[in-house]
Amino acid sequence: MEGNAMIRDAGLRPEQRLQILLVDPDPVNTEHFVASFGDEYEILTTTSGEEALKIFAATPGIAMVLSDQQLGAMSGVELLAEVYARRPETVRIIITGYMDVSDIIDAINKGHIYQYVLKPWDIVQLRLILDQARQTWLLTRENRTLRDRLCSAENRLQRAGEELARSDRRLAALSSKLLNGQEDEKEELATRLSEDLGQALTGLKLQIKLLENEINSGGELSRELINGNLQLLRGFLNEIIDNIRLLSTSLSPVIIDDLGLDAAIAEMVRYVGGQGKMEISFSSTSLDQLFFDQKKKLVYRIAQKALQGFSLQYRPDSLRVDFGARDGAMVLTLRADRVGPPQAAGDGVKPLNHTLVTVSELVNMLGGTLHLDSTAEENSMVVTLPVDLRVPAQAAGRTDNA
Repeated sequence: MEGNAMIRDAGLRPEQRLQILLVDPDPVNTEHFVASFGDEYEILTTTSGEEALKIFAATPGIAMVLSDQQLGAMSGVELLAEVYARRPETVRIIITGYMDVSDIIDAINKGHIYQYVLKPWDIVQLRLILDQARQTWLLTRENRTLRDRLCSAENRLQRAGEELARSDRRLAALSSKLLNGQEDEKEELATRLSEDLGQALTGLKLQIKLLENEINSGGELSRELINGNLQLLRGFLNEIIDNIRLLSTSLSPVIIDDLGLDAAIAEMVRYVGGQGKMEISFSSTSLDQLFFDQKKKLVYRIAQKALQGFSLQYRPDSLRVDFGARDGAMVLTLRADRVGPPQAAGDGVKPLNHTLVTVSELVNMLGGTLHLDSTAEENSMVVTLPVDLRVPAQAAGRTDNA
């Protein structure tokens, strides 16, 4: 029966029966096996190892291979070892007439054999072995399916993570461009306010001066009244011009270009303290060494709004401001002694004011964090921003100002 695949019809549908490849040169054993188990399994048979490998290669659904040890040119152990090399999940069973236990153990080890059957085999014992082999194969296939699904899920998760990282980088780049664009637009607006409107108001002052000179040729009483009104008007105009200059300075921190980020931060802290009539304790590491030039204005803007927002949120009498650097980030810490009675446990968290909401959004877009904390003793806020350049702490230096 070499090369012949014998399949016995059974009550079970073909797709429900596992495939067994039986390799045995004895036709009596083959017919007995098919007669005994053909109702439960789809059985393929052949008489040689070489033909068995051909059938095995052409039939990927084979769950078990049962082989006699004595096949001629190729032994049963050699055949099952090759089956293991090609598809390790296939259950391999050796049929042998040897009673030497050492030979059986060697065969099991060499061929990675699941089980051995001694001739003449007992149908009850062999059915039990086949049932166990069926469960082993089904579990192995299920495990492989689960591993494949897990591997596929991990690959999808990895790809999603990589895409998320790329999206984060693109978002950070777009955010930086947007913020830089906003700063450039503010500078342009500041320049126009300073130049266009400032020049117009200066021209108006000159016209008023000419009008004053012309009126001086009139009567004494009329001249005094008009001069008083004109002086008052000039005072208003001077105030408007000064306010425009302050607005221009606020919109565009040109001090950064002139003196650097450190000096700009120090001046801004002093100015905020003066405006809020607060006593400020200020210390800072060198920030100029931590950021590229194009990012310094954004850092300045965030620090400025953080101080303003924190002051509005808690209205402290005194404020401790510290700019530090650790773990690849600039750390801005604001601390203020608590004013008023301690917050009750059920009062909830005080909502952020508009300025701090803006700060939080800016910080998030730059990949940083903002954390507010309130205890019975003090209110605090910590802002972290990733730095562009890593500078050793001992090289950064600190300045302290009371």
